[in-house]
Amino acid sequence: MDGRRNLRWILVLILLCPPVIFVIVQMSGETTLIMLGYCIISLMSYLLVAFKMTVIRVTFDKSQTLIDYFNAHVFHRDDPVSYRLRRRTYFITWKIFFSVAGFNVFYVVAFMALTSPTSSYVGFGASEVSWYHMMLVQANALLSLLHHGVYATSILVVSFLMHWFQTELEILAKAFAKIFHDKPPIALRRSERRPQVFVKKEEILWTGIERRLVYCISRHGEVMELVGLLRNIVEPIFLGLGFYIVTTISTLIFVMLKDRVFNYLGLIHVVVTIIEFYYYAHLVDDLDEKNHLIANALYQQDWPGQMKYRSPIEKHYRSVKTMMLIVIMHSQRPFRFTCGGLYKMSVPVFTTMIETLYFAVTFMMRTIKIQR
Repeated sequence: MDGRRNLRWILVLILLCPPVIFVIVQMSGETTLIMLGYCIISLMSYLLVAFKMTVIRVTFDKSQTLIDYFNAHVFHRDDPVSYRLRRRTYFITWKIFFSVAGFNVFYVVAFMALTSPTSSYVGFGASEVSWYHMMLVQANALLSLLHHGVYATSILVVSFLMHWFQTELEILAKAFAKIFHDKPPIALRRSERRPQVFVKKEEILWTGIERRLVYCISRHGEVMELVGLLRNIVEPIFLGLGFYIVTTISTLIFVMLKDRVFNYLGLIHVVVTIIEFYYYAHLVDDLDEKNHLIANALYQQDWPGQMKYRSPIEKHYRSVKTMMLIVIMHSQRPFRFTCGGLYKMSVPVFTTMIETLYFAVTFMMRTIKIQR
């Protein structure tokens, strides 16, 4: 099975090569700095696609582990609230899929309709436009669709996994909120049948609370371990996006300083990537927020009314109190997704980065105006 996947991966990489060759040929024949800068940005975008595909292939086993976990280890499967949350996430993932697919088709159709099939586009010096040149342009457009499909695959993988993790954490928060107000699962109630006939009612109550709490903690621990796999999948993608943004903006600024013109086509590439970067930062913040819901659910429990200390239940009292404090402490910690270990992924950090880039670009533009 791995051999077939590797073969498909190699075939797709081979199909990704022709647009890269077209861009390199065009770069060798370009004389204007603005078009050369755009070719560099296009080349970097193609390399980003290949990098994303390589990351998805290398981390495929980890992604499959997460998907199998969500399919086989569904928490509170028979709970109506949990069912509605999973149903909502299911439709959200399909909306994301159709949105990304529609954008890719629209981009390629617009590319084929608006691009003038000139010989200079494919890097040849002939003055006339023959059917061969037009065929090359249309073939390049179809291969660009493949590029966008591969690029969209990483967006779908990250989006799906992030949304399903958010759903499971939200279900866990609702389960923790019912620690004192719900009956234990059927499996736990069966396990409570002891040979002792005379068991105090209070002892049974606290045993149920303790076991429900242990059950929820075990599921929360599993999710925390799987977040480590998710981090290994998404952090290289975040790093590639960050490197691409820095490279393209540096190219735009260099062209602007040397040629005193602004490449709006390259700016479109940067804007689309920045939007994707912001979307990922927003997903990371939402994941941290869902994890904090668990601490909020435990904080909102009626501790003074429910956890009345008595000497006969001292053991259960201390056990439940300790476990709840540990869960609160762990659920308040952020997951700390980083961009390849360089800096933290979050909306505030993203905002700071955009403000810095905006200041740099405006400063360069004002400098050019003063020089003129």
